[in-house]
Amino acid sequence: MELLRGRTLRSLAAGGPNDPRTLSRIGAQIADGLAAAHARGLIHGDIKPGNVILLEDGRVKLLDFGLARRDGGGKDTKRLDDYGKRGQTIPKRWNSRLHGP
Repeated sequence: MELLRGRTLRSLAAGGPNDPRTLSRIGAQIADGLAAAHARGLIHGDIKPGNVILLEDGRVKLLDFGLARRDGGGKDTKRLDDYGKRGQTIPKRWNSRLHGP
């Protein structure tokens, strides 16, 4: 496991307006990360500002692949852990067995 030092995109946004060039660079790195995951057949399933970390060296990483699933190319999409364990999965996933994010 890797120790990441930085702050979340959520904390950056909470600080008020940001430079558009900085936000563009962050957005491009998020897109690159998602593209890399998708190229490996993975769908993150929980992209939000709290799951994006801005490292001290300027790199951006995606966190929390706990809801990730394999891309089945359609309605057959299966979660990586076949919906997880009850104690670790949000109730709506168990109750409705949703396949989407």
